[in-house]
Amino acid sequence: MSKWVDRALEFTQSLARYGPKGVVSASVSEPLTRSQLQELQATLPCPIPDPIADFLLNESASCNCRYNLTFHRPPKQSVVELLGTDMAGMISAKNVYGGASLCQSEHFAEWNSESVRGSLDGIGDIDPRCSALWRGSFIFAALDSGDFLALDMRGEQSVPPVVYLDHEAEIHRPLAPTLGCFLREWETLGYIGPEHWVLEEFIDLETGYLNSQVGDVEKLQARLRGEAV
Repeated sequence: MSKWVDRALEFTQSLARYGPKGVVSASVSEPLTRSQLQELQATLPCPIPDPIADFLLNESASCNCRYNLTFHRPPKQSVVELLGTDMAGMISAKNVYGGASLCQSEHFAEWNSESVRGSLDGIGDIDPRCSALWRGSFIFAALDSGDFLALDMRGEQSVPPVVYLDHEAEIHRPLAPTLGCFLREWETLGYIGPEHWVLEEFIDLETGYLNSQVGDVEKLQARLRGEAV
């Protein structure tokens, strides 16, 4: 496996220092062989994009790293007096979640099925651009929210951009110009989310791309260390 997958796994495992419940999953499968990739392709209704194929062959056939951390801090006395001990304690708790969960090739056939990619077709109040994006993309990650990460395969560019597929059918600009760019920025951000509302702070308003230089990375890293920020 590559260093990217090794680092993602090591990072997730390191979060066990905050307690066993914080690490939801921390496992990665070995990469596929060429013959296994061909067998996988035969089960899919659309071609596997080159960046995804490279990931499966050189990184992992299924990356399953998830964390959900809650840090409990003593609430301010003024808040306790106003809301009570229980409510003040709930408000003072800070949650950070995410993880390098992507390219689970065992789910590719399901994610890229006609029923999923065409799920927005024919719905009257859906922007046709959004349904076209779903139909023209290759899904490589499923989010708990019902959204997906995908590569937009509609353009003529040699390297497709990473896009966010919102199940509520809102139009989102691409998250990154390439899969490699997305993986690099996401790693810097501790693999947070990747729901769009979690990544929002780190989206460059000029490009629409994920950019770890835009938001307060130091504050995020402090949160992941359990510091009060």
